[in-house]
Order: sequence, then C-alpha cells, then structure tokens
Amino acid sequence: MQRLRSLIAIATFAAVVIAVLRSGVFDDVSVAGLRARVEAWGALGPVAFMMLMIAGFFLPGPEIVLVALGGAVFGMLEGFAYAWTAAVIGTSLPFVLVRQAVGGAPSGRGRGRFRRLAAIDQRLADHGFVTVAMLRLMLFLAPPLSWVLGATRVRFRDHLLGTAVGIAPGTALTVYLADSASAAQSHADLFTPHVVVPAVVIVVGLVAGGVLARRLFGDALRAL
Repeated sequence: MQRLRSLIAIATFAAVVIAVLRSGVFDDVSVAGLRARVEAWGALGPVAFMMLMIAGFFLPGPEIVLVALGGAVFGMLEGFAYAWTAAVIGTSLPFVLVRQAVGGAPSGRGRGRFRRLAAIDQRLADHGFVTVAMLRLMLFLAPPLSWVLGATRVRFRDHLLGTAVGIAPGTALTVYLADSASAAQSHADLFTPHVVVPAVVIVVGLVAGGVLARRLFGDALRAL
C-alpha cells in the first residue's frame, strides 16, 4: 500500500510539472503580461495570480520574481496578501507529495540518502516550527526547500506555520520594493533610500541564501 501511495505521489508531482511546462503560463513573466492576465480574469484576477504562484513551486524557478510582479500589479497591501497566501499553499503541496513519496516520516534508510540533512533533521523533528521559520527567513521561497523538507521528519503543521511566519518579512519587503519601483516617475526615483535599501537587502539575502542552500541541501537535491 505504501509503495502504491509513493508511486501515485511521484506520478502526481511529475504530471503537475509537465502540465505547467506545457501550459506556457510562464512564457511572459512580466508586469505587462501579469496585468493582462489579471484583467482577462476580471474579478478572479487575484485567483489567476495565486494559481500562477502555486504552479511555480513545482519548478526550480525564482518565486521572488512572481512576488515582485504581484506587488507591482496589485500594490503593497493586496500584493502581500495574495502572494503570502499563495506561497503558504504553494509550499505545502510539493511538501505533501514528497512526504507521501518517501513514505510519511522517512525511515533511517530514507534519511541516509540525504546526508547533508542529517545535522538538522533531529532539530526539525524536535523544533520544527522555529527551524522551518529560520530556514524560510534565510532561503525564502526557494521551491527545492519544500521538496527537501518533505523528506525530513518535520511535522506538516510545523512546516505550514513555520513557512507562514518565515516568509512574511521577505514577502513584505519584496512587495514593497516592487510597488515603490512601479510608482517611480523617473530613473532618479529608483535611487532613493526607500528603494535602494530594500533592494540591497534582498540581493544580499538571495546570495546568502543560495550559498547556505548549496551547503545544506546540495546532496539532497541531487538525490531527488
């Protein structure tokens, strides 16, 4: 029975990836492209944006770009609400599928495939909420993080709540920067402190998060 659930989970994950790639929804990832799609959906425009974000978590792409587009199109408050909601849902779906694929809480043999995770696996089991929140704060919305965490002993509740809390600062900062940049009247407006400082923070965070991700999850990602 467990083998069947694993096969179904793997097949579902693969089917979603293929469907997203073939749909062409990411052919025009731009402010103009997203605004046109939102307007085409009318009152359901925010749903279209959230669906696009959720789909992005099945691909190893930069979700931060979609968050920024949401800020530029919807503004600060609505952009944050839609992006944060979609991110919480979008990170949970791959997590659940990977968890099912490896058979619930992974066994010792399963964890052996993810040697780089051994150092934090016990912490994820004992202090899942705090650990996930810190990982999300550093790595933000990197889709592979959800995939890897699904293969650890962290509880789903801790993953959900830790993600919800950990992504909030990065989401707010990204949406604020995108909203400010889209409202700029000239190039000079882009070099004011309230635009430059958030941009520098985001760039530093992305670089630091990328380095950390390679050190922590390099072997695990290659094994997926």
